[in-house]
Formats: sequence, structure tokens, C-alpha cells
Amino acid sequence: MSEAEEPKPHPSLQFAVIQSLVTLTTVKWVILAAIAGFIVGVPTAVFLRLLDGGISVVYELPHFYVLIPVGLVLSYFIVSRLAPDAKGHGTEQVIESIHHHDGDVRLRVIPVKMLATLVTLILGGSAGKEGPSAQIGAGVASAFARLVRMNKLDRQRFVLCGISAGFSGVFGTPLAGALFASEVLSIGRFHYNRLLPALIASYVSAFVTRRLGVRHLSFSVEHTFPGEAVMLLNMVVFGLAVGLAAVLFVSMLNRTEDVFHKWQIPGSVKALIGGIILILVVIGTGTTNFIGLGMEIVDTALDGVAYRRVAPFFKMFTTSITLSAGGSGGILGPIFFIGATFGNLWAQLFSYDIAVYSAIGMVAFLAATTNTPIAAAFMAIELFGVQTGGWAAVAAAVSYLMVGHLSVFPSQIIFQKKTFFMDLETHDIPMHFSAAGIKRVFLAFFRGYRDDRDIGIRPVGKSIAENLKAGIQQVVDPRVPVRNYYPLSATPHVPLVSAVAESPGPAEKQTMIDHARDLIDQATHVCVLTGAGISAECGIPTFRDAQTGYWAQFDPADLATPQAFQENPARVWSWYAARRQALMTVDPGEGHLALVRMEHFVDRVTVLTQNVDGLHDRAGSSRVLSLHGNLLQVKCTNGCVVYHRKDESPEAGAVFAGDAAASFAAVAAEKDEDFAGLDVPRCPVCGEYLRPDVVWFGEMLPTRTLDAAFSEAERCDLFLSIGTSALVQPAASLPLVAVKRGIPVIEINPVATAISDQMTLSIRGTAGQTLSAIL
Repeated sequence: MSEAEEPKPHPSLQFAVIQSLVTLTTVKWVILAAIAGFIVGVPTAVFLRLLDGGISVVYELPHFYVLIPVGLVLSYFIVSRLAPDAKGHGTEQVIESIHHHDGDVRLRVIPVKMLATLVTLILGGSAGKEGPSAQIGAGVASAFARLVRMNKLDRQRFVLCGISAGFSGVFGTPLAGALFASEVLSIGRFHYNRLLPALIASYVSAFVTRRLGVRHLSFSVEHTFPGEAVMLLNMVVFGLAVGLAAVLFVSMLNRTEDVFHKWQIPGSVKALIGGIILILVVIGTGTTNFIGLGMEIVDTALDGVAYRRVAPFFKMFTTSITLSAGGSGGILGPIFFIGATFGNLWAQLFSYDIAVYSAIGMVAFLAATTNTPIAAAFMAIELFGVQTGGWAAVAAAVSYLMVGHLSVFPSQIIFQKKTFFMDLETHDIPMHFSAAGIKRVFLAFFRGYRDDRDIGIRPVGKSIAENLKAGIQQVVDPRVPVRNYYPLSATPHVPLVSAVAESPGPAEKQTMIDHARDLIDQATHVCVLTGAGISAECGIPTFRDAQTGYWAQFDPADLATPQAFQENPARVWSWYAARRQALMTVDPGEGHLALVRMEHFVDRVTVLTQNVDGLHDRAGSSRVLSLHGNLLQVKCTNGCVVYHRKDESPEAGAVFAGDAAASFAAVAAEKDEDFAGLDVPRCPVCGEYLRPDVVWFGEMLPTRTLDAAFSEAERCDLFLSIGTSALVQPAASLPLVAVKRGIPVIEINPVATAISDQMTLSIRGTAGQTLSAIL
């Protein structure tokens, strides 16, 4: 053995070390999960006992439903003044915190969410009690994780224990609670490594809440089944129907929220209006069964008693109004009500066993609306027995597929599409609806789906790896949030100018420019999305061009990822310093200046830019959202401080002092000695490295910036897409948001894009020339 060669450990020793680490990790998480179950179970029990006590008092009052507006207004003020992130149904906020904030939930959310939900439900609002429990669980778990200084991954896992403990504490179904927490975060991905802690936390929480006097779900379903073949067919058909009902509910929920969001009135007035609407529902239907928790109706349905056939639809409506108008509460309670009464309705229509179909409808509707078919199936087994649970699993699987990529939890991440007809990154339905295209679809079904050509898919996008090689600027996390999913086939907008020729003549182009000018003249709120094309006119190399682009010489994996910065911070810093230095010699182009001129005659112009060059700010645009960050800014790795190249402070001057000496040549040479003497600036607060304030490959966009961008796209009355390829997500979804809402969209780009045929106007040309002609 040479001196340079290190001795290898004996295989037996290596195996023993690995097994010891696995054992210690398992023991660690059994203990931590038990702690999570206990610390979540106690406040959950307190919340549920308070809720039951309040309801038992208030619901005995004559005409108690007149208090609903008071409850919604109070809930709105409690949340908006004390903790805005406690708004809505709590499970959604927890999912978002795990995906975007590493499971960090503010402790203040717990009492605020408890109080707001108690007020909403006790005074008659239509919502559930599990959402607050999930948020309580996540908040307590997050606080404990901060106390013991867990790392990000452990904190996420511990918060997941909080979700499962909250679910189990409310419903008393520990197995379903653990599976729900492991399944609800993503569509198409099950978090197996978090299953054991979730199970332990669920069982402990169920035990604790039961010992503290909480009454859990308990049903006795008398079932009769026909033959297996008939029952299987019935479950498939019923699953299809439940899936369609789930589409209706999710759409109603989203549409109602959109309507309330668009009203330019104070939130308290919205809450008051929502409460009045619910009072009218009670008066019109002659019953209070469609408000409040409604679990007594679920009991009635599961007892096999026929109930009013309109029940599921009225519950959809009252729940949508409650949550959209400012009420606070969960969503699973109403889901159980709607599912059970829909099954009740189905059984009445076809003379089936009412109890069986109410039970199966309850869990199948849960599977469809939350994209959790496995958890739903096991909940059926826990509540109704193995035989009913087995058939419920079939209906749940069918309804899960039938609902598509919709969800009551918009922050769920789509890891795997449910159909090969849907392109996940572009949200496009890429099949050609021609006779030949339809024929290819049927052939694909019968002989087996092979590739895109079998069904006539247009090549509208590339894989993430191909995009990296091709140099797509700032490709981010390939996963797609549900909130960004907009089915193009559902868009109500009819283009003023249909499919535009690739090379329109002068007369056609002038007609489109005149149309664009008229649309801008009529607009009061214009939202503009800009891409690399508008900056390329200023001489800034794009990332995608093979000859002049940045990645013609550099590998993005070596320079534009968190891993690259961790491995060689000096080289990455030098690369961005050279880019900053080069950028200072570039002036805003005609396209940037034209957008500034637009502000002179349009009340509100908001620029959403995918570029990191800051040229819109330098041109003078008053409202700019930089989706991918700003190249001229640096920030602390931990987020303590931010410095801009133009800051005049001594600290900023010291940070950017070395930019003048940076060069692309040194970065391209990849010689370690070129960076040996370079000290990457550090944060004066925490001592960590400063890094460019841009979104690197593999990073998520800032949540607040992205939410603000989608809000602008939803609220504008004209949308412009300028110089962008419409391939980079999630920005590529922004024009489609406007399209879906019937807002005119003008696309300006030298070549056609994947969404050109969805635009009101698609004008071929550069940003500067086209905008100058229009304005």
C-alpha cells in the first residue's frame, strides 16, 4: 500500500457504523415525534373543548344565525390586525410555510388562529376545525424546533409531525393523520422518510386528546354490497361523479375568493356582506344545517337516513362565502359534509345503500379535493372497516385522477402530472385537436403510449437539464405550485386577433399596432412582464444564445447554484463582480424608456421583470418587481443585510470595492491561484458570506415577490408580455393568469412562443421598435 493511499475500513466495521447511525436516528425521531404529539395534543384539546362549549351555548339561542356577520367581522379584525398569516384555512398556510419558509411558523399565529376560528365557528360560520389544529400543531412544533435549534430539514420533519398530530387530535384517526401529513405536501410524491415520526406523533396526539375529553369521529355503518363486479363498476362511476363534484367545489371556492378580492372595499365590509349572504341562505332554505360545522348531518347520512339532495351544493356555497369573506377555519370539515351528503344524494338517485355511499363519498371527496387518495383510503378503513375501506379506495383513486391538478390547497407542489396530455411546466394541453391528432390518441391508448409523437405533442418546452445546457436564464425549481395551474381550455377570453402569421405584412402589423394603442389608451392598470429580449437590445448578452450568451463559456452548475458558491465562493463572487462592472457601462434601452413614458397617461403601470440587470429602475419606472432578484445588490446568506451598488455608505463601498478588478477571463480560466487572494465580503451582523441578490438555479423565487406578481396579473385591465420566451416558470404563467380572467394580453417578441396562440395580440418585433411605434 502506498503512503498516499488511505486504508479502507473493514466492511463489517463500516456496516456496523452505518447501522448504528440508522438506529440512533430512528430512536431520535421516535422521541421527538412523541414530544410533538404531546405538545400539539394539549393545545388542540383545549381548542376543541372551547369550541364545543361555545357551540353548545350559542346554538341554543333562537335565531343565533343573525350573529354570523358579527363573527366574520370579528374574525377579519383579529387576523388582519394581529397575524395576517393566520388568514384562511390553516392547513394551506402550513403547507406554504414548509415549502417556502422551511417550516418556520410564527408562534403568534397559534392564539390568533384559535381565537379567530372560535369566533367564526361559534357564531355560525361554515368551516372546519382541523385547519386551526394543523396550524396550532405546526406553530408549536416550529417554536420547539427553534428552541432546540434544529436544522432546516429536521424542522420541516418536526413541523410535519405537528400537522399529523393536529389532524389526529381532531378526528381520532392516527393512521390517516400520518398518511395525510406525508401525502398532502405534494401531488405525486409521498414523503416516506417522514412517515414514522408522523405515525408516532399521530398516535400520541390521539391518545392525549382522548384523555383530555375530546370526542373523536365514531361511526357505525351497516353495509350491504352487491356482487364484486357490479360494485367495482359502481365505484368507478361514483368516483367519476365525486371528482366532478370536487372540481365544482374547488372552482367555486376560487371564484368566490376572486370576487371578494376584486371588490375595492374595506375587508370589514366584505365580511359583513358575507355574513348577510349566509343569513339569507338560512332564511331561504329554512334550516341552519348548512352553516357551522355540520357534523350532525354527516352522522345522519352515515346512519343511512336520506337527506336533502341540495345539501352538498349549499354547503359548497356557504363554505366558500365564509372563507372568502374573512372567516377563519378549516376546510376538511366541510369536505366531509359535502362528500357524505353527495354520496347520500347519489344513493337516493340510484336506490343504493345510503350509509355505504355516504361513507365512501366522504373519503372519496377528501381524496379528490386534497389530492390525498392513500390517506383517504386508510381513513375509510379506520372509520368504517376493511370491506368498506377497500371499495372506498377505488372511488378515491378515480376521484383523485378526475379532479386533475386542482386542489383546495394552492401551495401543494405538483411533482408528477396526472395525465400525459398536460405539459407540467407550460400548463399546456399539447394535443392537436384535429382528426389525425384524435386518431393518434386512440392508437396511443391501444398500442401503448411511447413518446410525445404518439399523441401529437408540440415541442413547447425542454427538460430542466436541457434548459440548463441551452442557457435559459434563471431556471428555478422545476416543481409547479397548484396556484400557478391554469387550464387554458377553460379561458373565457376570445382573442381580438386570432393566430398571427409568422411574418405578417406591413398592413397586418400596423393593424395590430393600432389595436395595441387602442387597448393601452383604454387601460387604467397595465401589468408588463419583461424578459431577456428587452435587455438584449441594450447589448447585454442573453443566457440562451449559443454564440454570444453567458453560458457559451461558462457552465451554470459552476457559477449559478448554491452548491457552486459553497464550494468556491471566491470564483462565484468574481463572476458576479465582473457582470456588475460590465452592467455599469450599459444604459436603459428604448423599450425601458417607452414603459416609463406609458406612466404619463396610464394610472398604474407595474413592471414584472425576469431580468436581474436593474435597467427598469435606472430608466425611471416607478413600480418594478424583480422576480429573479437584482444583480446590483448583494445580501447576507442569512438575510441580515442588503447592499446596493449605488449605496453611498462606507459599508457598501467596501463591499463593491473589488468589482473594478474582476474579469470574465479570470473566471473562465478556472485557476485557483487567481482567487487565492480574494476575500469574499462577509455580513457585519452574523459573519456569513455576502452573496448576489439573485435567484440561482435550483432556488425558489421569493414568495412575497411572486405573490405580488400574481396579484398584479389578476387585478390589471391590460397585460403586456415583452421579450420573453414564455418557457421559464413560474413567470411564464403570469400572462395565462390574465388570459384566464378575460384580460387582454399583448405579446411583443421577435418569434412565436408557446403561448402566442392564447394572446389577444401577438406582434413580431423587438421591444424598443414596437413599443415606440405603439406609444
